[in-house]
Amino acid sequence: ELIQELNELYVNAGILFRLEGDVNIINNDNFFDLDSSEEGELAGPNDVSSVVNMYFSGTLTSGQASLCGYTRFPPSSDRVFVAAGCATGVGTTAHELGHYFTLYHTHGRTNNGTTDELVARVDCESLGDEICDTAADPNLSGKVDGGCNYIGGDVDANGQQFVPDPKNLMSYSLQSCRDLFTPSQYDRIRNGLENGRDYLNISSDGFRASFTADIRSGCAPLSVQFSDNTVTGNTRKWIFGGIDTESFSDEPIAVFEEPGTYSVTLIATNSVGDTDTLTRNNYITVRDRFENVTDSALDENFAGSLFPDDYSIINIDNLGFFEVSDVSNDSGTGSIFINGFNYDAFSFPQVDLLEFPNFRIDEISSFNLSFSHAYAYRSGEAETEIDPVYDSLGLYYSLGCESESVFLWKSGGSELSTAPPESEVAFVPISNQWDVNTWELDLQALDDIVEYDVIRFGFEAVVYGGNNLYIDNLIVQPRYDLIAPGFLRETDVEFGGNIAITWFEESINELGFIIERSLDEGEFAEVARVERNERRYEEVRPEAQRVRYRVKAFNTFSESEFTDILDVGTITSLNTAVSGAQEINVYPNPLSDRRELTLDIPPGEKYIYQLTNVYGSTIMFGTVNNNMNIISFLGRESGVYFITLSNEFENKTFKILVE
Repeated sequence: ELIQELNELYVNAGILFRLEGDVNIINNDNFFDLDSSEEGELAGPNDVSSVVNMYFSGTLTSGQASLCGYTRFPPSSDRVFVAAGCATGVGTTAHELGHYFTLYHTHGRTNNGTTDELVARVDCESLGDEICDTAADPNLSGKVDGGCNYIGGDVDANGQQFVPDPKNLMSYSLQSCRDLFTPSQYDRIRNGLENGRDYLNISSDGFRASFTADIRSGCAPLSVQFSDNTVTGNTRKWIFGGIDTESFSDEPIAVFEEPGTYSVTLIATNSVGDTDTLTRNNYITVRDRFENVTDSALDENFAGSLFPDDYSIINIDNLGFFEVSDVSNDSGTGSIFINGFNYDAFSFPQVDLLEFPNFRIDEISSFNLSFSHAYAYRSGEAETEIDPVYDSLGLYYSLGCESESVFLWKSGGSELSTAPPESEVAFVPISNQWDVNTWELDLQALDDIVEYDVIRFGFEAVVYGGNNLYIDNLIVQPRYDLIAPGFLRETDVEFGGNIAITWFEESINELGFIIERSLDEGEFAEVARVERNERRYEEVRPEAQRVRYRVKAFNTFSESEFTDILDVGTITSLNTAVSGAQEINVYPNPLSDRRELTLDIPPGEKYIYQLTNVYGSTIMFGTVNNNMNIISFLGRESGVYFITLSNEFENKTFKILVE
């Protein structure tokens, strides 16, 4: 599987790897914990000429430094070394092979330093990694979160903030994030093969079925773009989830309608009729966006030995992970625990996520969140502004099925600590070594929130082998408060006929609106309910001297305050204002060639105006005040329009004729 994944990454450089002979298991415990100083003793008797010799050891060090892997630029020995704990994915192996074929780190020629390249990409051919289509990179070690987002704030020599790519394979981003080379990196890889390692045992038989997908998980219905990476293949046939699509495209789009896990098969045929089949089992994961949804507040003290069923542990490194402990900030209950002191990993950092149940957000206005934590960092953890290396904890949220995480809070090292540093023993907190953290998340303040239907919260623990971390008393309280609708005003759809009222939606979490009416000073009573996207009500004008309306929003859990009361007056014709009102001049009327309507407002007055057509649809609205204001009708069709001016005391409506 590793070779298959490497081929999918390197096929764009015209390179395919294959296993040459049997795997050589070197049965010698002395090399399980391998130091670079022992390279010759290990590799000298075992190297095979004209191939890439891959050596996997239990751990890998160079003096006091722990490594995930290393190799050398050509001309050099054909050796790539990788620690077993870093070989669970393809990232580290692909990264080291990049060096083998002459790629530098995206942050430049050093391991632990930062780049000399500017964000503006000046002299990008000679600075940094000497490649111009990779972003300037300050060194991403410890600066990428579990959602693959850059969280550093580094600036270049000109003070411009870096915007690196955490997905590039030659960066120091998290292994789980790295999955791509740029076109210029592929060019350099190919050049490294042809001009530095052209002696390799390159087979002319490059025919192998190979494919990739633009995304591999998401919510139903999930649309996936596949790409055929088969070398020398002439035709292909796809099978998605066991369904033969009869598709012969090299870039088909498959839509997975139902939640589940799907396999994908590509059958490729070359020009001489040879056939090769690649099946990737459980390749596409499709989720139900409403799975694991709760309407209830979370109030967890983590009593017992297991997490509640609706919590999800995402154990990216397949090593240490979130557990439930009997240590507690409250007697008789438990807590969440990360065993950082004895974290069983070959290399750091390691990232683990704990996600809470999902919430539907269509009726929620905001969340109140809180939890307690206890932590003592291990003495000797590196905490420098240049290269921070320490345990950290973050609280994040994600919307819908989007993979991007937004952090409400993130802290690490001494800042995260609630107790004195400890290096000799595993930290176990006492009652006065807990801190309480609280936040409010206002959904109505989030951009594009109406595009999403669920939200999930979670913890991210980034472990560098520091000390133990505990979390307790988790509370996630959804709030269902509603804001009263705004700008209630009258709009006539038929001069002298029905009454139509409209209003502005101020909340994002209502199910609909309740309209109440009062006739001739009587009590208000409900006359209608409309759905959330209506924001308009029309009825036959009641037989009453005075008609008043008010509107409020509602959902399953709450009702808002009412709007201000709208006292419906008699619609006037042409330039005559409501009886008793201050004079407002609206001219010319009718409008002809000029198509500019002037509103002459008395000094000191301010009105909100709404322009509607004869069908009651709003065309334009805004604010007008002292003296003359011009509203353009250029491009408008001829016909009848109504303009309503409103302030806190009155509403005035004018009928406008456009010739």
